[in-house]
Amino acid sequence: IGGESDGDDYEDVVEEYDPDTDTWSTVASLGTARRRLAASSANGHVYAIGGDSDGGSGVDVVEEYDSDTDTWSTVASLGTGREGLSASSANGLIYAIGGQSGGIGFEDVVEEYDPDTDTWNTVASLGTARQSLGAASAGGLIYAIAGQSDANAREDLVEMSIGEPEPVYTAGGDALVAADGRDAIIENQDTGRRSNPTLARDGETIAWVTRTNARLFRTEET
Repeated sequence: IGGESDGDDYEDVVEEYDPDTDTWSTVASLGTARRRLAASSANGHVYAIGGDSDGGSGVDVVEEYDSDTDTWSTVASLGTGREGLSASSANGLIYAIGGQSGGIGFEDVVEEYDPDTDTWNTVASLGTARQSLGAASAGGLIYAIAGQSDANAREDLVEMSIGEPEPVYTAGGDALVAADGRDAIIENQDTGRRSNPTLARDGETIAWVTRTNARLFRTEET
């Protein structure tokens, strides 16, 4: 989806791959040619998010692709236009993560898109602002991976989202991070001791924690 070719030519081209026939086919073009955009899917549709269309300032354009009709439609714009961002989906929602705006400003902003209401909402920021990062989802969680945090620094850190509908807690030594008030079974990874504390809400539906050799434990209903 999109990209850059032949130097400064920004592309609107979109190609579709069929693994059964090992072939690529050109489908409907983007409405806005751009590079350094993000893409994700939800509810059977593909979303092309943000990017750079004019050589240095991130755009807020978001387009939705319907493969049944082979058409792109403009949907609600990002709250913060960005390029070099990443995106991933979980639980039917799409998350636009980090990026760069205004040519030099690296972003920690994370926005959540609900396809059912065609709305973007800002959620908890990344712990480290960065662009050119990766993002992936697993088990209902979003992982923000590596990236560039300033003009010269490359990051190796990974941040993990915590949120609805299935809160997850991390425990390492005596450290504990949580974003929900329900009971959880916690195992201390140093001692192996298990406990069942009731945890206070922090007021966020989503939080980000740095994942460094921490185990993941899902809540158990009581």
